[in-house]
Amino acid sequence: TGSGDSDDDYQIVKIYTLEGPLLFSNANRLPSIFNWNGDPDFVEVHLQNCTVYDYTALNSLNNVAEKYKKKDKQIVLKHINIETQKAFEKGDHLISHFTYEMSVEEGDKQEFHPATRLNVAHGSRRQI
Repeated sequence: TGSGDSDDDYQIVKIYTLEGPLLFSNANRLPSIFNWNGDPDFVEVHLQNCTVYDYTALNSLNNVAEKYKKKDKQIVLKHINIETQKAFEKGDHLISHFTYEMSVEEGDKQEFHPATRLNVAHGSRRQI
């Protein structure tokens, strides 16, 4: 008899957390962040501190998701904000390879992981 905590009761999930704006100027970095060959069958991309702004970013996310799909792996975008949801709805014809969830589930709130920064430019001071 088992206690119900066998390995069969759990699913291995790789979680990627993206932060910052995602748009045409940095969307080309996405493929270098993900590992569709080495990742488990289930992947989540958490976007709680990321806003997707344009079709280039949507297309880049979809291309990454397509690579997972070709490996028979599932990728889900979670914790998206309202602005990103609007972009997804506007460009739904560009996002055929992934699904997304907007709401933050009660059990997920404390499990956010360190984010991968996507910002492409940082302010600096220099003397003129």
